[in-house]
Amino acid sequence: MVRLQQSYSPHSGMLPERAAHFAVGHPAECRDGSREREANSGPSLFQPGDRIMDEYSKEEFHVDQYLGKGGFAECFAVRSNRYRGQFALKVVEKAKLKDPSYSKMHREINLHRSVSHPNIVRLRGSFQDRHYFFLVMELCQEQTLLTLINQSKRGYLSEYESKGYMVGILSAVRYLLDRNILHRDLKPGNILIGTDGNVKLADFGLAILKQDLNPMSVSGTPNYLAPEILMKRGHSECSEVWSLGCMLYCMLIGRPPFESESLDETYARIQAGQYSYPPWSKISDEARDLINACLIHSANFRPTVREMQEDPWMKMSHPVPDSMLSRTKSLKELSSKADANGNVVVNAKQPHRPKSTLDLASAGAALNRSRRKSIASEHDSGFGSDPDMSRRPALAATVNGYLNDIGALLGGACDFALEPCPLPPVFVSKWVDYTNRRGFGCQFSDGSVSVKFNEGLCLSWQSNSSTIVYAQTPFSSPHAVHPAFLQNSGLTRTHIEVARQYREYMERELADTDLLMSQASRSAALSTSHSPPYLVFTHLGSDCLIMVFSDGTVQVNLMKKRSKIVLWNGDGGTTDHVDSKFTCIAIIERGFAPFAYRIRPGHMYGLELPQSLEDSLFVVRRALNMECDFLHVSRRPIQSTEC
Repeated sequence: MVRLQQSYSPHSGMLPERAAHFAVGHPAECRDGSREREANSGPSLFQPGDRIMDEYSKEEFHVDQYLGKGGFAECFAVRSNRYRGQFALKVVEKAKLKDPSYSKMHREINLHRSVSHPNIVRLRGSFQDRHYFFLVMELCQEQTLLTLINQSKRGYLSEYESKGYMVGILSAVRYLLDRNILHRDLKPGNILIGTDGNVKLADFGLAILKQDLNPMSVSGTPNYLAPEILMKRGHSECSEVWSLGCMLYCMLIGRPPFESESLDETYARIQAGQYSYPPWSKISDEARDLINACLIHSANFRPTVREMQEDPWMKMSHPVPDSMLSRTKSLKELSSKADANGNVVVNAKQPHRPKSTLDLASAGAALNRSRRKSIASEHDSGFGSDPDMSRRPALAATVNGYLNDIGALLGGACDFALEPCPLPPVFVSKWVDYTNRRGFGCQFSDGSVSVKFNEGLCLSWQSNSSTIVYAQTPFSSPHAVHPAFLQNSGLTRTHIEVARQYREYMERELADTDLLMSQASRSAALSTSHSPPYLVFTHLGSDCLIMVFSDGTVQVNLMKKRSKIVLWNGDGGTTDHVDSKFTCIAIIERGFAPFAYRIRPGHMYGLELPQSLEDSLFVVRRALNMECDFLHVSRRPIQSTEC
């Protein structure tokens, strides 16, 4: 252990100001470390043969090799006069740091010093003088993941290699998130690879504790920035997942997904979700699904890091390529190492469940955890498969189909026409927004209730059935359970109690605001056999409420018009099949008879689009495009042009 760690103040965590000396050439020619190296015509601050001394500990470092530079620092391979082996010495020029208190530099050192993980570069010590900060770290003799990609004969890595590296990267990022640390600069250039093929996450220059975040800050490398960061909505686990998706794409394709000739164009592509796979790419569908999931525009719909670790692609077997690099460890070896460190193994221990039925307030308090934090720490319940993202692409494709058909209809396409059709079997007649503590709940016209809890669990409870359908996360596989048999399920009595009290509240307090249906329509709705949908996405704005359901149904409530627009797939009003042929639209407005149409492609003649419906569809299309940008994933063109 290098003694330089003693340079920290044990109370403040700040570095004391003290002198560091370096020498050029003969040891007797020792000069002050603050000297400007104007005579140095080389590309770096120090040259091989220079010596740098920590005046506090009297430890001396001999510069062996220049390793590279970043925005504010240069890195060298050095040897200590006290300890065997080589170290990496990161040198940061104080003149390049804007903050005179160097608070960000101290933050980087303190955060890096606080972590210890086999897939994170270890900080062994630090010291400073008037002009430089010196960070002594373990040395990875090989290269970065970026140089490995660039120097590959293929220009990209195989899925076998990429998965092996992703195991370690995900383990490191999850470790940081569990300690409320966001790295904020995840990219191949910050992933070091040792002689054993083990990956090491480096460069904590932008790392920060979650509680210290400034939501307006834009930090990171342009090609790997998430859209919400560009919109100044802040960093989160979601933005880390976006960067991980960009990294995986870069490994498998050889370049970042949004790379362009200019920074403005890169940002425009990120915000538009514009990327594609080159036609020569042979990556598996599972790899594409994982990348697409990570690069969903709407942050809340991306997987967590834990879900990435459990993704089907991470569990697949891949053939070892003939050109396999000798430095790459086998996936089995990397996985077993991660398991040994407790960062990949899913603990089968059951999550805590309340022992008693609580009232709405206390039940809400029991569930008052952020969605991301809860899912990240969630354990395998033993009930069915682990959470997956397999239902997301189908749902996104369905809703994108609505938008495409609406766009064609509003654009006057001659081969699209309207035909009358039955009303949807059910629609949302009441809703209550309690996301500040518990979640969002709604009641359908047949009396069924759906609740989307803040921690991610979604459920639907039919009025004429005691069976509850639930999903652990919005896009994981649904399960059905009877309230009397909750053992080994992901549902708790607290969830059921909250749903029951949501129903009672809406029936008691919102009865007068319900839109009246004709007796015939209500009877038809109650007699229709359908799988109970549950909420997977909501957005409440000043002018509209958007609700997306598990069966592909979308309802948009227009506040000013006091009307409801329902979009669903089917023929004759069925909502069970998200891959049915026709987009159906219903408009339910107070004071008017409800009506519904199906959009029939390939028909030259049909009903004229009513003006009221046309106006509403313009609003609906704009709202879905603005607030449900995750849907754009399925509409990205697959083209050969690079981006």
